[in-house]
Amino acid sequence: MLLVACSETETVETPVTVANQAAITVIQNARIIDAVSNSATENAILIIENGHIQNIGTAGNITVPEGATVINMAGKTLMPGMINMHGHVGRRYEMAYGPEYYSFDTTHRDANSYLYFGVTHSTSLGQDWPPMMEFINAQRAGQVGGAHLYTGEYGFTVTGGFQGNNPFAHKPNTPEEARVMVQQ
Repeated sequence: MLLVACSETETVETPVTVANQAAITVIQNARIIDAVSNSATENAILIIENGHIQNIGTAGNITVPEGATVINMAGKTLMPGMINMHGHVGRRYEMAYGPEYYSFDTTHRDANSYLYFGVTHSTSLGQDWPPMMEFINAQRAGQVGGAHLYTGEYGFTVTGGFQGNNPFAHKPNTPEEARVMVQQ
C-alpha cells in the first residue's frame, strides 16, 4: 500500500509504503483527504493491517492497537494516489523532447516524477518502445520504483500520418492487417 503525504508548503514527500512493515501500522496526527467525505479529517488516525486500511477516525474515536508500529505525520496530509490515464513517458530531456531521449533511465525518472507529485499510477499512450516494457518488467519484479506504469504498447497510426515514421507504431493498411496488429 502506498500513501502520499505532503506538508502545507511542499508538494509530495517520499511516499510511505506500509505493505512490508509490521502487521499493524498506525498513522496518526495527519490530515486525511479520503475522496468520499466532503471535508478533510484533521488529526486523524489511520489503522492499516496487513497492507489494508482497517479504520480511519480521530484520536477520540479510535484506539491504537497494542504493539502497532506508529508513524507520526503531524503537519502532513494523506490522500489517495492520483491516476493519470494518458501520459507520455521517457521522451524528454530538460526542455527537449524526442525519441533520442527515450531510455530505461528517462522512463524511470518520469515514473519517479509522477510519484513525487502524487500520481501513483500512469498509463503511457505514446506508442511506447522497448525501454518502457523493460522498465515495466523491472518494476513488476520490484527492482525499480516510481509510479506504476501501464502502456498501450506500440499504438496505431497510418503510414505517413502523425508519427508515421515511428518504427514502433502499428501502421495497418487494410482492415485485415489492423485485426492482426490488434491481436499482437
